[in-house]
Amino acid sequence: MSEFSDSLKRLRRSSGKTQSEVAEYLGFNILTYKNYEVGQSEPSITRLIKLANLFMVSLDELVDRNWIGRVNTSPSASKKSFMGKESQSRPGASAGDEGDMGNFPDFLKQIRKKSNKTQSETARYLGITLRTYQNYEGGKSEPSIPQFINMANFFMVSLDELVGRDWSEY
Repeated sequence: MSEFSDSLKRLRRSSGKTQSEVAEYLGFNILTYKNYEVGQSEPSITRLIKLANLFMVSLDELVDRNWIGRVNTSPSASKKSFMGKESQSRPGASAGDEGDMGNFPDFLKQIRKKSNKTQSETARYLGITLRTYQNYEGGKSEPSIPQFINMANFFMVSLDELVGRDWSEY
């Protein structure tokens, strides 16, 4: 099992929720959710955010990342903006859509530029092609959980900062 799947199982159990309840909250069948808990698959960034909201934890805690650093310092971070519910969202993005990443591509680009890194430097650090990284910033694809963590490490930010999520109200 992965650190994420162990953490997910621990958080679900401590919340008193069943696998069925969590699957229903996420909007899919229990088998898909069970695969997260046994490490057979991993959720999208959008579903990671939903899970963190459900369990009232940071994304870093959800994926069992030990992050001690700045909190909620991402550009324009607000509880409303992280899922694309304000005017900052990408054209055509609709919160709750299956593949919706909210403002992740926008925050990724802003944080990269604020860090004075190029797309090429970032792609090299992550061990991916420039095209793959450009697809992340363009909202055409999203990273795996390990890549998502590596990005946050590279930019020295929390996972919540990377998606513009303010979880301080939880």
